[in-house]
Amino acid sequence: SPPSWPVRRPVPLRLSPRSPKLAPMDDTPQPVSEATFVGFGEPLLVYKPSGPAAADTAPMLQAVGGAELNSAVALSRAGAKAASYVSVLPEGPLGGVVIRAGESAGVSMRCFVRARGGDIGTMHVFADSPAPHYQRLQSAFAQLEPKTLDWNAVLPGHDWLHLTGITPLLGPGPLCAWRDALAAAERHGVSVALDINHRPALGSF
Repeated sequence: SPPSWPVRRPVPLRLSPRSPKLAPMDDTPQPVSEATFVGFGEPLLVYKPSGPAAADTAPMLQAVGGAELNSAVALSRAGAKAASYVSVLPEGPLGGVVIRAGESAGVSMRCFVRARGGDIGTMHVFADSPAPHYQRLQSAFAQLEPKTLDWNAVLPGHDWLHLTGITPLLGPGPLCAWRDALAAAERHGVSVALDINHRPALGSF
């Protein structure tokens, strides 16, 4: 059977609209197998070299990533009672690639907005570059319209909301949705797991 790793229950959050403050953890363990999680963030298509490059071609391995989706997959594989994922994807086959990847890993991919405009963010890894290259400025997620997501409908029934510090730096819409998610978590008594995951290239709070 899957491992039953302990998850700590934080005391209730007290949030400020401008600078949310997270409460310290208490000492009551909660087995991950009894917890339900929902993550919110931008998924990425990841391209990595899969073999030596020829003169005019470079074999690439395509994968699906994104910090919050990766966490949802890890929690599902660790035996969480339920792991869900909320995001915005473009209509068309590329969005379908992300949905199928999450579902195949046991993540519930039902809370999605399929946008007609925009694309999907990508991350490219090059053998001769020390850092990955991102293309996400025109992604459907970055162009998320404020108030599109109804967190009062999404969050009830979940124990944990997982967020990162990447999302609010991707644009005004993602920032608004991120703040709304934190406020709704407080209203509904949902604990928040916040991974700052600071990316200097994106900016700062």
